[in-house]
Amino acid sequence: MIYEAKVVNELLINLLSRLSNSVIIPRFIENQLVAWTKFFIEPCVQTENDVMTPSDWSRILNKMVAATGYFDAPIVEAVMAKVPNLTEKRRRQVRRIMDITLSESLCAVDDSMSVRTLEDLQRLIRKDRDTATSAKNASTGIFSLCDSEEWCSVPLGLLPSASVDTLSLVLDDDWFAAQKRPISDGPDLSVIEEEQ
Repeated sequence: MIYEAKVVNELLINLLSRLSNSVIIPRFIENQLVAWTKFFIEPCVQTENDVMTPSDWSRILNKMVAATGYFDAPIVEAVMAKVPNLTEKRRRQVRRIMDITLSESLCAVDDSMSVRTLEDLQRLIRKDRDTATSAKNASTGIFSLCDSEEWCSVPLGLLPSASVDTLSLVLDDDWFAAQKRPISDGPDLSVIEEEQ
């Protein structure tokens, strides 16, 4: 429905604009913006149908480059493939920008990692496995532990296995009209005085 209404391009551009702003946003909002963007962009790049025009894809690519560090190279490559008039020089520039940001983020992670050798990695895996099994044995309630990394990239209100096919977004003009108050019915500003 959102693809039929041809609004997905503006939605993606607005999501990417929010990510590329210089305003510092909380991490959970950043994760949700990235998740919703990926949720809508992945089906668009995988389909053979022309969901968007090449100029829309070009605008999306420009916003993705401005919001570097959030998207993997395959997604950026797929978006570049949807822009037919993109020169090879510009493609190399985009790839270089993405390589620089990805290598910088990897270096930042490398410095703070506690895993330096294969033995450290095996020890960490055993420790995680032991804590997971002990937590499963200890939990008798209605809640169970899950992998937070699995949920990090899921848009709010959806499950990890959700797809665009299961999403239903209804924009009803009648509901919006019913919610609007007439101008004469302003907020009640009467003062209540207590008697003493």
